[in-house]
Amino acid sequence: MGQTWLALAESSANKPGYAAYARQKAAMFTRMARETEERIRAAGYDELLVNDANLVDWVTRRRAVEDEEFEKLVYEVED
Repeated sequence: MGQTWLALAESSANKPGYAAYARQKAAMFTRMARETEERIRAAGYDELLVNDANLVDWVTRRRAVEDEEFEKLVYEVED
C-alpha cells in the first residue's frame, strides 16, 4: 500500500495538497508494515514473513498439531 500511495503522490505533483496527503498515507502504511513485521518476528513467527508463505496452510498445520495435543490431554484426564 505504501508504494501505491507513493505512486499517487508522484502522479499528483501538480496538486500539492493531493501529493502531501498521498505522501502522508504512504508513510503511514510503510510504518504499519514495519511495525507488523516487527511484531510477527517478536512473536516467533518468522516463517510467515517469507515471500511464498501461506497463512491458511500455516493455520491448518498449526491447528492439527494443537488438536493432537488437546486430544492427548483429554485422554490423560480420562485415565
